[in-house]
Amino acid sequence: MESFNSRARDELFNVEEFATLHEAQVIVEAWRIEYNTYRPHPSLGDLTPGEYAATWTSNNPTEPSY
Repeated sequence: MESFNSRARDELFNVEEFATLHEAQVIVEAWRIEYNTYRPHPSLGDLTPGEYAATWTSNNPTEPSY
């Protein structure tokens, strides 16, 4: 969480100047999508969060196996 907060601050909040709340929402959402979809994370084995979630879900089914 601390790593995410640091990145958000360094790459987004310290760089952008938002004129309106709507503009802030649009820019932050675009950054969030890029961060979670296209950027590999070393803590996730260099997978994107989306790739990691898909891998984790396929390896950990929600229904118990009997």
